[in-house]
Amino acid sequence: MLKNENFRLVLISLIFSASVLVILPRIEIYVSNKLLKVDSYVGGYSPKIFGKVIDLSDFKKGMDVGGMERVVFTIGDAGTENVETNSQLVKEITEKRMKSGGYKEYQVYISKTDGKYQLVVEVPKYVDINYLAVLLNGTGNLTFKTLKNPAEWGPEEAARLVASPDSWLPTDISRSDVSDLAISKGSTGQDQLQIIFKPEGKAKFNKVAKENVNKPVAFFINDQDFPVLIPVIDESLAADALVDPTLTGYFPQGFLQSFLIQYKNGPLPVKLFSPEAFDVAPKFGSNFIEKFGLALLVGFSATLILSLIRFKKEGILLSMSVFLSICLFLALVKVFSVSVNFALVAGTLTALLLFVEKGYEILYKIKLEESKDKPFGYVIEKVFGEQGDIFKYVIILLFFTMLLVLRSAKGELVSFIYSIVIGCLCLPYLYFVFKTLLETSGGKKK
Repeated sequence: MLKNENFRLVLISLIFSASVLVILPRIEIYVSNKLLKVDSYVGGYSPKIFGKVIDLSDFKKGMDVGGMERVVFTIGDAGTENVETNSQLVKEITEKRMKSGGYKEYQVYISKTDGKYQLVVEVPKYVDINYLAVLLNGTGNLTFKTLKNPAEWGPEEAARLVASPDSWLPTDISRSDVSDLAISKGSTGQDQLQIIFKPEGKAKFNKVAKENVNKPVAFFINDQDFPVLIPVIDESLAADALVDPTLTGYFPQGFLQSFLIQYKNGPLPVKLFSPEAFDVAPKFGSNFIEKFGLALLVGFSATLILSLIRFKKEGILLSMSVFLSICLFLALVKVFSVSVNFALVAGTLTALLLFVEKGYEILYKIKLEESKDKPFGYVIEKVFGEQGDIFKYVIILLFFTMLLVLRSAKGELVSFIYSIVIGCLCLPYLYFVFKTLLETSGGKKK
């Protein structure tokens, strides 16, 4: 089917239309008169693919472009001799949690104000600050407690006991007795947290379970005063010394995931207090996106004029191909949620230069082959065939190299690498569009 010119033109049109719809912000369309009534919008969609919602409402603006939120935590035990050591450890654990949580652009550092050590985290404004505060504030510890007076337990007393921290006594089960945690969904849609004990921890839990059959064993996390769950121990659990208990319940979205990140990246040595958030203005101004779009338009216009002067009709076709490829590039940037920052701008300009340079290289080779009185259709097949054979190995090598670098990169370097990878993915599309337009314009008939 790809050999059919009409099919290829339709495919190019569909990809271009989809790219434009992805790039566009939400634009309200409202018309109300006697002839027509329309209340709709275009752009800014949030499609759901494989159960995951992709937010296309706006480009994710990095800290330099869209401003940032500065979240400040006061570090506990400020008066002790270990405060500097603990503060540095808090910083290291925070960076691990940020990376495990999928954050790509952030800054973490320690400051000292009025004798108090503070943890400062700076993130782009699109980040959910409430979730971030929960993720960073938890100590990552877990404990099990039993009732001081088991005889008090009953359905009518459950609510009072849950809200009474003094009603519980800690057991000897601690974080060090746990090997791992696993999160899953139950058959009814409830969240499930399986606690996988070490052998000595499993023996401790089995002892507690046997002593509290038909009684609650409260599960506490992050050194909080109130339990997350108070499951009642049944006889089958107490009788099975090998089972790893599974806690089941309905939790706020992201609650268990955040605790899993806290647990796996080590406990905080001290508590964090009083998180405060402050707005910080964008370094490059509030209208940077508009300025960048204008600069991109000027650059493309210059490319169009130079291509027209040097290559005439074929130059216009190259400019059209570059424009369609840039649209796809920007759409993929938005789909993959790459932060728009100075590094992405550099990557976008690099992609534009790459598209133009490869296009000029193709046109120069076409002119060279045409000077040998070869048919235009034959020349197109020969030149694009040679380019494809050489480039497919280069793009594969570059693509996988960039993916390997991404595993250890962070900050603006991530945006730059993503832009280069996306540019490499768009280059075959540039070849496909340019070749199709050349053939459609009469190349095969000459």
